Amino acid sequence: MRSLVFQHTEEEGPGTLELWFRERALPFHVHHWYRNKESPDAAKFDCLVILGGPMNVNQEAEYPWLSEEKSFLRNWIEKQKPVLGICLGGQMLAQALGGTVSKNPQREIGFHTITRHPISYPAFRRWPKELAVYQYHEDTFSIPPGCENLAFSEACPRQAFSRGNKLLGLQFHPESTENWIRGNAASISRSTDENFVQNPEETELLLRKRLPPLTENFFLLMDDFVEIGRAHV
Repeated sequence: MRSLVFQHTEEEGPGTLELWFRERALPFHVHHWYRNKESPDAAKFDCLVILGGPMNVNQEAEYPWLSEEKSFLRNWIEKQKPVLGICLGGQMLAQALGGTVSKNPQREIGFHTITRHPISYPAFRRWPKELAVYQYHEDTFSIPPGCENLAFSEACPRQAFSRGNKLLGLQFHPESTENWIRGNAASISRSTDENFVQNPEETELLLRKRLPPLTENFFLLMDDFVEIGRAHV
């Protein structure tokens, strides 16, 4: 099972996803779109993971390679190979499947609880009913036609969606690391009416307690997601 990972900025890397690949001795390649604007060879890979980024899905004028990445994703989906989209990646997947991406009513930044809908999806089967996850987004996706809404939070009613067994989009960041979270928290400026944005002190208090179970459940999700993918290679 050879995995391809799409990275969109220097700062927002694979995080704990890289640790999971290495612990499972699974081959993977990270394609840095901000450095290499040409598409990789899809035939060399079996599974695609699309990471997050600060840009909006429709900012092709500022980031021209987004058009190339979207074209790659559409062709990949047509080949019926597994895709996991995280935050921006989840929004790109939703758009490719006919959904829309728009501003969420409020920014959602920090550790916030998501609740899983009672919908059967193989890679989410071991995910707990409720779990605090790390959020860093101001946009949100709609649920594309033919897809299932898997989870919600108080601030955002669409935290995860699936289509079939091999396409999964997430709004939150299960791949988060301590360093990346602290780096984000240091730059956060919260207005008085932003109820779902945590300041650095709040985030630091939650970090050691919330991050380990998030990473543990992300690894279980990845185990199941790749197992499903293997069955269809």
